Amino acid sequence: MLEKFIVKYNIDFSEFRYDEHFESECEFTIGIWSILNVLLLPLFITKGIFSHLINFISSKHSYKIDKFNFFLEEYKSDKIDLTMGDLITSKIQGKFHLREDVKYVITNCKIQNR
Repeated sequence: MLEKFIVKYNIDFSEFRYDEHFESECEFTIGIWSILNVLLLPLFITKGIFSHLINFISSKHSYKIDKFNFFLEEYKSDKIDLTMGDLITSKIQGKFHLREDVKYVITNCKIQNR
């Protein structure tokens, strides 16, 4: 779709760095962290059962067990989002620009009713 947009509006995307905005395909496949999460699933289920059993005895210990997380943190990407505003800005400029790098000022704007 991005390629069609570039061709349709004849935009110079020579300064566009694909790897700054998009993940590579291998980053979306099952990695070692996903496999570890699947292996830790039985521990998570055991923790839930154990937490409910302890809850009957003492809420203080149940809270500590509930706060413990067997799963690894979510993967957070460091990629820059490519938004529709960035594409519109690029179309207006004629070459690739991020929206936050360009500022437009509307002057002498009159609205007429027809």
